Amino acid sequence: EAGADEELSEYAVGAAASALEEALEDGGGEDEAREALADAVEPILEGAELANAADLCAELARLAVRGEDGDDGGANGSAAEANPNVLDLRNIILMFGGRVLLKRSDFVLRRGGVYALIGRNGVGKTTLLTRLAARDINGFPPAVSCAYVQHEVQSDRDVTVAAYARRKADLLLKEDPLATAVSDDALDDALHEVGFDEGAGTPDMDMKVAELSGGWRMRLALALAVARKADVLMLDEPTNHLDVEAVAWLVEWIKSLEDTTVLIVSHDVPFMSKTVDNVIHFHDLTLDFHEKPFAQFHAEKPDAQEGIEGATGGGGGGAHGKSTMSREDQMAERDTPVFKFPHPGPLDGIKRRTQPVVKLTGVTFQYEGASKASLKNATVRLPLGARVAIVGPNGAGKSTLLKLMVAELELVSGARGACRGEIWRHTSLRVAYVAQHSMHHLEKQMDETPVGYIIRRYGRGVDKEALNKVAAKLTEDEEAMRTRPGQVSAVVGRRMTAGLLMYELTKAGRPEDRTDWEPVVSIERMPAYVMKLCRGYDETMKAIQGGAEVRPLDTNEVKAHLLDFGIGKRICSEPIRQLSGGQRSRLLIAAALWNKPHLLALDEPTNYLDKESMAGLALALQKFAGGVIVVSHNQGFFEAAGLEEWHVEQGVVTLPETRTVK
Repeated sequence: EAGADEELSEYAVGAAASALEEALEDGGGEDEAREALADAVEPILEGAELANAADLCAELARLAVRGEDGDDGGANGSAAEANPNVLDLRNIILMFGGRVLLKRSDFVLRRGGVYALIGRNGVGKTTLLTRLAARDINGFPPAVSCAYVQHEVQSDRDVTVAAYARRKADLLLKEDPLATAVSDDALDDALHEVGFDEGAGTPDMDMKVAELSGGWRMRLALALAVARKADVLMLDEPTNHLDVEAVAWLVEWIKSLEDTTVLIVSHDVPFMSKTVDNVIHFHDLTLDFHEKPFAQFHAEKPDAQEGIEGATGGGGGGAHGKSTMSREDQMAERDTPVFKFPHPGPLDGIKRRTQPVVKLTGVTFQYEGASKASLKNATVRLPLGARVAIVGPNGAGKSTLLKLMVAELELVSGARGACRGEIWRHTSLRVAYVAQHSMHHLEKQMDETPVGYIIRRYGRGVDKEALNKVAAKLTEDEEAMRTRPGQVSAVVGRRMTAGLLMYELTKAGRPEDRTDWEPVVSIERMPAYVMKLCRGYDETMKAIQGGAEVRPLDTNEVKAHLLDFGIGKRICSEPIRQLSGGQRSRLLIAAALWNKPHLLALDEPTNYLDKESMAGLALALQKFAGGVIVVSHNQGFFEAAGLEEWHVEQGVVTLPETRTVK
């Protein structure tokens, strides 16, 4: 405890000193200095009692009388011209969520160098990148520009590549007063530089961002950095979502950079071995710099970034060392987290694991506005015991096939170019789907705890995210239509009659007890929103059958469930923003499996997991009593999980006889 208080005090001193120094340099008076100190220190002192407040005052007094002799920690003026380092930050302190992550460490980057920032998951690598991108470190030179390319590009469904680039450039200008404006011509040149609109096989500027593969989304993010002429380019897990060709392109692109410094956080050893010439090892509250290629460093210290997912304070050296963890927490955060999936239970009419639960027959799917179909004449049969990996190059149609199978997309007659075919899914099939770009589900929940997230998501017995599927969500016009007299307003029942699936419908303007039973074949001829209402009702019934309404949605039950996914009690009580990428990914998988699904569908599940967590997930998939269908570029992972390969290329699906669990 004393050590933690000293670290907190030291961090407060550093923050206060930095704030006061900036206020004095800007010519501020006593009022401005007082306001700057309050803004810097009050959030740190909130809820804490610092015994050495006198030390804080002494440090501030020393700063006030220091005059102009202090070192600003950065490169500026004529010194910058002679300095080979683009960043030269001394004695920096990094703290997040009440924990000290770095304690008076130097951070120096050579202009034009390619650096790997490595360390155990949860040690603070992403936090450091975030602070660098925001210039939120004492002494950061204002003339240096940083571009931070994170895991994935997110956008509204109908935003084009050109519009997205323009919007992001304008947003950056608003958020960062030191950023320079980027012209349309500069954006256009940057997009061409990373390969857009370069002839056959490349996306044009008018293509929708939502239709880009992971590789092209990554290129779009890089184009923004190119347009800004960033001095430092920071890449956080850049090879996630990328196939072999996209990774090869990225390697050559990084090698082509001359004056740009690149800082990479990645678990991809082959990728870093081909690109990195300097290594920064983040551990034990400090940064160790190694001027050697990553391949050499990794050969000498292969375990440098392996270990416990979410270890805090640099391997237990911080305020929350592992010795203070409960036995449950230590088991949850061991080297290979154990994933324990809930049993799905029975499925009406399905007696054998070889019986199909999803069938696609002659399905062709083309996104609205796309020049060609993403899926062509696909016929597949997925049994309850399936073990499937969908593989193929980026943009081949893998995710489209998966989304159609799990009702994330639907065939809508007349609304989408060349869409045709038939899709059948077992009416009571419960599906857990974790999307390729799923982290955005947590963006509005960052102050929530993992327990609170699941309780909020499954309140009233229904998965709110399942009801918000694009394929089931009503538009504003459809919401208005259902209120008009005589139009279908709700679905209140479902039954099988003479082999026909029928739904009980209410209509606007009628008494609630006056309902109509209609078969699906008739509902399909009604306005499209009626079928969406039916799907919403199906989701509610699946939740009930899965025990969502009778399974206790209380803190203890949720904690026990999260423990089955390597998320211990300590992490359960922390805000989601304090979780590492791997922990957040495990939270998403755990939340998706709360409703005891029959089918687990994962789109690139290894993107935010280290190799220990990947090993735990692969073992759990082998043991899962339900079906498994995965999109992945990670051959080692799907081989370890024992998955059969379905190949997709240019929208054509080629598959062997699907293997099932006996």
